[in-house]
Amino acid sequence: MKTITVDDEQIAVNSLLRILRTVDPDGQHDGVIRADDFLSYINSNHVDIAFVDVDLHEANGIALTRKLAKTHPKLNIVLYTGHPEFKPEAMDLFVSGYLVKPATKAALKEVLAHLRFPVRDVRVQCFGFFEVFVGGKPMKFGRKDSKEVFAYLVDRRGAAVSDDTIRYLLWSEEDNEKKRTYV
Repeated sequence: MKTITVDDEQIAVNSLLRILRTVDPDGQHDGVIRADDFLSYINSNHVDIAFVDVDLHEANGIALTRKLAKTHPKLNIVLYTGHPEFKPEAMDLFVSGYLVKPATKAALKEVLAHLRFPVRDVRVQCFGFFEVFVGGKPMKFGRKDSKEVFAYLVDRRGAAVSDDTIRYLLWSEEDNEKKRTYV
C-alpha cells in the first residue's frame, strides 16, 4: 500500500507514519507538511490513500479534499484531524474515513478495513517458481499460457512487446512448423 500524509505539524505526520509503518511494514508511507508538496506528490506518484489534515496553515483541508475528489476520483482520502466537529462535513464529501488525532493503531486498522476503494495486495514472486499472489493467496490463471505471458511482461518491466515475439515465446519453432490455425 502506498500512502501520503499532509499535516502542518511535523510531529503529527511522524506519529501517523509510525503507526502506518507498524500496520503495513511492506508499504511505502510518506509525509509532507505543505499542501503544495502534497499536491505535487499526488500528481507525480501513484497513491492508494491520502491522509489530509483539515486545518492546514496555508490551505483548507476540506477544500483540498474537494479538489482531490475531482482530480483523483478513485483515491481513498482519509481526513486526519484533531477537530471531530468537521466529521459531518467530511462525510458529505464521501471521504474514505475520518481519523481523530492522536490516532491509534486500532483506529487506523478500522479505517483501513472500510476504505471506499479497497487496496488489493498484489505480490509477484520471480525467484524459484514464478507466482502471483493477490491478498496473500496464489492467483489462478485460466490458462498456462496466460501465466507465461504475464511472467514475460513482468520481466520486460513495461517495455513494448510485439505479437510475433509473444507467439514465438509461447509456441516453439517446431510448433510453428505445424502452422497453427485458429478457426
